[in-house]
Amino acid sequence: MNLHALTDLELEQLARPIYMRIIRGSNAGNYSLFSDEFTNELLERITSDRFASQRNEFPLLSSISVKFEYLGCIRRELDVSVLWRLRSAVLKGEFLGSITLRAIGNEARVSGVAAH
Repeated sequence: MNLHALTDLELEQLARPIYMRIIRGSNAGNYSLFSDEFTNELLERITSDRFASQRNEFPLLSSISVKFEYLGCIRRELDVSVLWRLRSAVLKGEFLGSITLRAIGNEARVSGVAAH
């Protein structure tokens, strides 16, 4: 898979269901759902224990609305990041979410994820 050959719209359509699963997993505290499409490197960095402690420390990570807005894409040498405007069910204001995708063979895998 060549992520860089995809249009912004195609990248958004590819990333949206992946990000939806990440949000649902984060909100529910379900590490398997949250991390299902992570690269091996990201699984090593965001372990189940780290996931749990981050959710406890940052209320946003357990209250992200599943209604998020696409903002755009950023392309780098190996990865493509898709940016989202997030809202929380309990916190006021808007937040920035991102998912970074990397092509591993014929698949797009998550090599980075953030919400702030």
